[in-house]
Amino acid sequence: MRFTQVGLNPTSPLLEFKITLNITEMKHDEVWIPIEASNYFPIGPVPVTITHCGNEKSYSAKVYCEYRNKRKIYDGWRDFIRDGGIREGDVLVVLITYSNFRSVFLDAKHVIPV
Repeated sequence: MRFTQVGLNPTSPLLEFKITLNITEMKHDEVWIPIEASNYFPIGPVPVTITHCGNEKSYSAKVYCEYRNKRKIYDGWRDFIRDGGIREGDVLVVLITYSNFRSVFLDAKHVIPV
């Protein structure tokens, strides 16, 4: 996974970031959150709700702090990428729309690289 910070609104706790998915994240039911975005996620485990941008369907997953403040989304991630038609090398622009110590809400836009 490659991480690129897209934008940060200093007056809001929301963060938008971009990840490029590799084969490991496609095969396993987990994705690591970039360390730069980890502070916006609780230590967990806590529930995460993920939606595809512009789609009403949501997916339940969990976030957990594995080690050294690295967090991962798991237990539902595979369903999200499978149903979204996401493939290796595709890019997700992820917006943290809500986060506290009990839950996280994410909205992801699927971008197919040219």
